[in-house]
Amino acid sequence: MENFLDKCYKRLEAGAREYGDRSFYKGSDALVEEIKEEAYDVANWAAVMSCTGINPEAELILKTVANKAQEIADILEKSRHAGLFDDRKVPEIGTPGLAVSASDWLTKNLSG
Repeated sequence: MENFLDKCYKRLEAGAREYGDRSFYKGSDALVEEIKEEAYDVANWAAVMSCTGINPEAELILKTVANKAQEIADILEKSRHAGLFDDRKVPEIGTPGLAVSASDWLTKNLSG
């Protein structure tokens, strides 16, 4: 069974095939919004799943998932307003190895 990191790699590769490296050239504000939109989707999917009358333990797990998604969105917004992403250097178009850099970052920063 694939672990979370392996699934991240596959999605990163699929995105690179489908969209190229355009995401690397987006500004920080746009990327923060992209991440927040994904967090909204996570909370929404948890809500959809919980509406089917699941058991109390599953309900608690989904509530935790939705709250973590809200936490992610809130942290990103506060960090953006604090200027923490202002010094991000957007690479020049055509910079090689960007997907590899993202994979390396995931390897370094995600626990297995």
